[in-house]
Amino acid sequence: MALGGQIHIVLFLVGVCSIFLDDISAAEVVLRRFDGSVYFDRNWGEYKQGFGFLSTEFWLGNDKLSYLTNQAVYELRIEVTFENGTSCDLQYNAFRISDEWSGYTMSSVGTYKSDAACRWKEESECDNPEECNPMEVSTNYTDCNDVYDAGETQDGVYYISPEGWDGPPFKVFCNMSIDEGSWTVFQRRVDGSTNFYRNWTEYRNGFGDVQHEFWLGNEKLHYITEQATYEYRIDYVYSSSSYHNKYTNFHVDDETNNYRLANPGTRTGTRGYSLHNINNTPFSTHDEDNDGRSYDCAEGHRSGWWHGAYFYTYSYSYCYYFQSGSTYVYCSYANPNGDYNGGNGENIYDYYYYYYDCDQIYTELKIRRTS
Repeated sequence: MALGGQIHIVLFLVGVCSIFLDDISAAEVVLRRFDGSVYFDRNWGEYKQGFGFLSTEFWLGNDKLSYLTNQAVYELRIEVTFENGTSCDLQYNAFRISDEWSGYTMSSVGTYKSDAACRWKEESECDNPEECNPMEVSTNYTDCNDVYDAGETQDGVYYISPEGWDGPPFKVFCNMSIDEGSWTVFQRRVDGSTNFYRNWTEYRNGFGDVQHEFWLGNEKLHYITEQATYEYRIDYVYSSSSYHNKYTNFHVDDETNNYRLANPGTRTGTRGYSLHNINNTPFSTHDEDNDGRSYDCAEGHRSGWWHGAYFYTYSYSYCYYFQSGSTYVYCSYANPNGDYNGGNGENIYDYYYYYYDCDQIYTELKIRRTS
């Protein structure tokens, strides 16, 4: 899948034998794009010789690239910035271009290392010698399973592009250290610094910082879970103790079907029943009430969630009930997106048999491909 919407592209060549990759001042810049001031729809001869202005936008030239990369081992670094502010930073440790007789084939790229999901393939050739554009980038990671399988085994932020996703690659946090790794994290609560009482659009697109508190976005969750079968895990901290629960199936439908969450399958874990009773349950927010109940559960629980799978009213107040007039109501076995340190029914809680763990201080929700 080709990347689109680039607004800033820089390619650097760095001699491996004598220069560190981060020493950009010593690198040979071979391409720069940032404002469209230079026309790049050129013919073979122009790409061979090079064009543009070294101080602004330019292509160094395929002949020069061929001579440069065949005199020693060179690293290639590519910096790409997209219109929405996200960026890719790619590195290859053995980049080489063949001569004109061989069509300036990209004969070697070496080992790939990056926090992004963009890749070039070895033996890539110019498809049309008359209008050759050598900047063809493809995306590879579709989830954190792919990241882990590529040898990236450290917790951190990576870029993925699920199958069918037509936007630029987006950031995810991959938890590689817990339960054998490969987990794509889609929610985290740490300190209450991010407001989770959001509207439908915000829950659809996602919000927050993937390295801190955030919701990845229902649209992204749909595309990820549409690819294969995924399991789900929530880790949470309550009363200074850590717990988790897992379910064997996690699939989010599309927006037309209100991001319905399928039957989560079998539960395991140490404590909690966060997806209990959910079965093709639609997502709800305070401005999009899809719970099918007589009360607005998302409004009462102050969170976007698959509310309404369970519903109960009572005449007394407990930590997981919100008040509506003289009645106390709860709509979900869990409320991980509730107010941090919120009041009764508005807080973060998870059900555990006949008890509820309320006022949780940490949650992390994540999914992992199983087939």
